[in-house]
Amino acid sequence: MKKMFRWPQLNRSSQAQACRGIFCGKYSQGLTLVEVIVAISLASLVLISLYQVYATSYQSYRRNISKAEINQNARIALERITRDLRQTNEIVTTLPATNTDPLNPAPSNLEFVDGHNTTKLQYINYVYAEGELHREVVHYYFSTNTSEWVAWNAKDQYDNPPQSSIDEDAIKADKLTSLSFFGTNIISIVLTVEENGQTQTYQTQVLGRNI
Repeated sequence: MKKMFRWPQLNRSSQAQACRGIFCGKYSQGLTLVEVIVAISLASLVLISLYQVYATSYQSYRRNISKAEINQNARIALERITRDLRQTNEIVTTLPATNTDPLNPAPSNLEFVDGHNTTKLQYINYVYAEGELHREVVHYYFSTNTSEWVAWNAKDQYDNPPQSSIDEDAIKADKLTSLSFFGTNIISIVLTVEENGQTQTYQTQVLGRNI
């Protein structure tokens, strides 16, 4: 006689557990459209808030970096000009007394005798050009004797001025938007630096020790 196979009977507790395992009843229908929209909206709000915090922090960081670079460029430019200018005994560039006279504007370059070099007569010329501060080392000579360096206002036997030669040209600072020199006994230096939309103006005064 063959034995008949019977499926095991589940009691109510087992049926409830099995039903929960396969999402029986109303839970087997999934999330409604409203619930999905609400969940997406909440997630979007969280992401937007996180992005705003990140963007604000990053902008603050960039502003601090730009400000530091501006201060660094201005400090390098002013310190170098001041150090050279204090050692000179003659300023070649004619400077106005102030920088407020439109008929006599303050120049953006300054040439003077190099007080550091006592063996040869040479000049230092600070020039603002295309956002950069150039430090030029210059000497003057006559074509009849190129090996002899002469003063900038010397004259030859035919009353001709000397020619100039740039021996060095080094960039000492960048990201400048303006540079001006003015003053008589005390030389004023005004420069403006810009970085990432931030602009700052700096000014200092120098008293030549040997002028």
